[in-house]
Amino acid sequence: MGWVYYESPKFSGFQVLGGWTPGNGANGTTTTQQNTTPRVASIAGLFNHGPLAIGVGYEQHQDAGSLGATSSQDDKGWALSVAYTFAGKIEVGATYLDTKYEQIDGDIKRKSWTLGVEWNIAGPHSVRAFYAEADKTKGSSQTGISATSNAGGIPAPCVLVGPACTNPDNGAKIGR
Repeated sequence: MGWVYYESPKFSGFQVLGGWTPGNGANGTTTTQQNTTPRVASIAGLFNHGPLAIGVGYEQHQDAGSLGATSSQDDKGWALSVAYTFAGKIEVGATYLDTKYEQIDGDIKRKSWTLGVEWNIAGPHSVRAFYAEADKTKGSSQTGISATSNAGGIPAPCVLVGPACTNPDNGAKIGR
């Protein structure tokens, strides 16, 4: 399944990023449980100038559900991230993530947030601390989210801005 990606030039700290998969079914599997031609569309806007960094992103996994479903079963998520660097050494950041997984028998929703701090001691040496919290998953689906269900194990979007970008779906901590 290829990936078409665009990264705009930076204009006074502003940048737009986008990506899309054509969903040509190249994974070679055909089952009655999983759609073989899902598509991913993603767009993000970034501002990074001086000590301030702000990012916002939206991603949609189109037709990520089962074959023969009566609806398209799209997974959607948006993220907001803010970071500020004090005295060139200490960066503090926060993220907010809102996801929705459409299932055959109902939608599943989750919101989460992350706080982080990074102290750049010297050269490549730094100390990082993170805290992430995700609300209880809300919705009426009996199917749930797993590697064989609608979400297909696809991680939720995470806007890379500062040290606080932690993906609550898989616990991955991502820094600059």
